[in-house]
Amino acid sequence: MAGKVYKRLESASTSLAMPLRIYSIGEKILRENERERTEDVKNGFVELIWGISGIGEVTLYGQTFQIRENDVFYYLPGEAHVLRGISSEWKSRWLCFDGPLAEAVMLSYRYPRLQSAGCFPEDLFRRIEQGICETEPVQLRTMAGLVLEVLACAGGNAGYGIHSGRIVKRCMELVESNLSNPELDVPMLSNLMRIHRSTLTKLFSARIGRTPGRYILDQRFELARTLLLGSSLPVGEIAVRCGFSTPGSFSRFIRRGTGRSPQAYRKEKQ
Repeated sequence: MAGKVYKRLESASTSLAMPLRIYSIGEKILRENERERTEDVKNGFVELIWGISGIGEVTLYGQTFQIRENDVFYYLPGEAHVLRGISSEWKSRWLCFDGPLAEAVMLSYRYPRLQSAGCFPEDLFRRIEQGICETEPVQLRTMAGLVLEVLACAGGNAGYGIHSGRIVKRCMELVESNLSNPELDVPMLSNLMRIHRSTLTKLFSARIGRTPGRYILDQRFELARTLLLGSSLPVGEIAVRCGFSTPGSFSRFIRRGTGRSPQAYRKEKQ
């Protein structure tokens, strides 16, 4: 792993009342399959990763996200993570900031964990690198203001309009990979994507003509139908694979969709 790191001075005043402050900033280069792990480290800052070139992969809470050029991803304080190079060389720039309102400020934008942000703000990052060792109060406040400018750029154009297709696609992938999880629902999706539930519902409805809740039910029904007709698995096992905690709830679900019990539907169609 190669790159550069700029970190604030330990002597910088921490008694100055500020909502957030720069912790560190730098550049990271990972080769193909090279990894960086922080499972045993619980960082106390927000970290923003901006893809510069190549392709990398981020793993968070068991979910993987690919970061390409001008993609932006962020971590919150206390979140362990794994980075991995996918292409021959993945280059990214990163910015870390902490303070009493750092996490609240990041979440207030309601950005999804991964989004395409557009052109990398090279000038802002350079100004932060040059000023990160400043200790004067005015300069420290100026650095905090630059963080907000970076976050503004990270959101790309206003709203999620041009990126809604990508957001919906990622949610659909999450649904498909979590159908066996009984906890899968719209709140779970909105939490994973860091998007308000109502926003996610609007994006889904506009893109595919269905709410995310309806999409989850439809995908479970299709998986159940496929396993009932195309396998010899016991109904109880099929229920588990489709995310139902009890055979009774699964039976009621199939009866609502077919008018028959799982066993009767399987026998009739076969």
